[in-house]
Order: sequence, then structure tokens, then C-alpha cells
Amino acid sequence: MATKRLNKGDMFKCGAKCCENTSGSVEEVQRCIERCAEPLTKCQTHIQNEMQQFQDRLQRGALDCQDKAKDQMGPNSSDAEISKAKAFMEKCVVDCAENHIKMLPNMLKKMKESITKGVYS
Repeated sequence: MATKRLNKGDMFKCGAKCCENTSGSVEEVQRCIERCAEPLTKCQTHIQNEMQQFQDRLQRGALDCQDKAKDQMGPNSSDAEISKAKAFMEKCVVDCAENHIKMLPNMLKKMKESITKGVYS
């Protein structure tokens, strides 16, 4: 499979060629320009979606830590119990973040492969 290289310069050159079409209607020229921008737009959307999924997973992990910390406390928790739950939550969130940081190299590899192939799921 041939690889695709996304290049803003190529997109703008393509769009400029569309504008050189003096026989086409405004709508035809606009559709041509949109077709030129489509690969880059798809790539940007793919990257934004991947980053959003990563942030969502990290947030879910932090919320899970918060729930587990709350579960450790009763209705009349002492200061010591509150401190213990707080320390648990902080460690849990740090562990979650560290686990997610470990995922980044693989995530970046997958994104690069998608960009290189021009295949966005």
C-alpha cells in the first residue's frame, strides 16, 4: 500500500488550482477546495478523537479513584480516616496517570501508522 504524506502546502496548491477554474460555478469551486482539504481534515479529526479518548480514559480513572476513596469513608469519618482516604486517592490518581503515560508510545505509534497509511478509523 502506498503511503500518503499530508502536507498543508499541497492542500493549498490544490485549492489554488480549484480557484483557477473560471468555468466552474462558485459551488463547484468550493466543493473542489473541500476535496483538497479532506485528507488533512480527516487526519486532524482522527488525532483529536484519539486525544479525546485518551483524556476520557484518564478522567474515568481519576473518577474511579475518587469513588474508591469515598467508599473508604463512613458518614462520620475521623480526620485520620479522611487523611487516609485522601492519601489513597492521590496515590491512585498518580498510578493511573503513570499507567496512561506508559500507553503514549503505543498510542503515538498507532496514530503515525494511521497518518502514514491515510486510514482513519
